[in-house]
Amino acid sequence: MKKNKYSRLVYTYLLGQFTLLFLFSCSNSKGEKYSTFNAQHFLSLNEIRSIDSLKNLSHQLKRKIEEKTKKLEKLKEDVVNLTGINISNSFEDQSTTLVKTPIAYLKKYPSEIEFDKTKFIAKGDEVFIVRIKENHGYVEYLDPITESTLKGWVDLRDLVPNANAEDEN
Repeated sequence: MKKNKYSRLVYTYLLGQFTLLFLFSCSNSKGEKYSTFNAQHFLSLNEIRSIDSLKNLSHQLKRKIEEKTKKLEKLKEDVVNLTGINISNSFEDQSTTLVKTPIAYLKKYPSEIEFDKTKFIAKGDEVFIVRIKENHGYVEYLDPITESTLKGWVDLRDLVPNANAEDEN
């Protein structure tokens, strides 16, 4: 019984398509010889137009994304340049300092936005600044409990400027 329903549905659909094709070919002034080709050509042109419009939209979106990305990178550089002068000058390479914020996250790269939030150091921890770049310091931290060394980039705003850990002890 299901086959009958589906076969009737398919038959009705095909009959409707054939009727439309026949009506279209009869109304064509170029004759029956070209009418079938023109109907198929008409359908394929609509498909091509829709595909072309989607491609065009895709290219426009891609260009806008690239423009926004460039603007974001420029703004990011401006922020680093504006804030980096004051903060970076307050720290020295190859020096020891303390963490001043409750938690300072260690990153693989200075400009990393998404990072592993399980790697962090806490307020009062003593770190060794290896080098400074882009408002971040590459630090090494020796965990006194596990005696393992954590390394990564930390935002310099999370550290105490010019705090020499040996002087405070």
